[in-house]
Amino acid sequence: MKVIYRKDTDTMRISFREDLAGYDSEEISPGVVVDFAESGEVVGLEVYDAASSKFDLSKFVLERREKDGIEARFDIGTGFLLQEPGEVKSA
Repeated sequence: MKVIYRKDTDTMRISFREDLAGYDSEEISPGVVVDFAESGEVVGLEVYDAASSKFDLSKFVLERREKDGIEARFDIGTGFLLQEPGEVKSA
């Protein structure tokens, strides 16, 4: 998965899969577009027209969750690992 934010255009793209060829796009809300592979699988999400007003981009946290809780938590904005992998805590 890849997340790209362009400050100059205030747009954001989230690519879930880049290995599927050919896709169609559908605007599901003003300025929010979902990309679908030919198989119908969602492969991406694009936010145009002031992405920063639609999402709080001041903090970006990536969490990996397992059945019993959070496996790892990483703040991409600051670069700090907030929880070591293996320190699984109840959610």
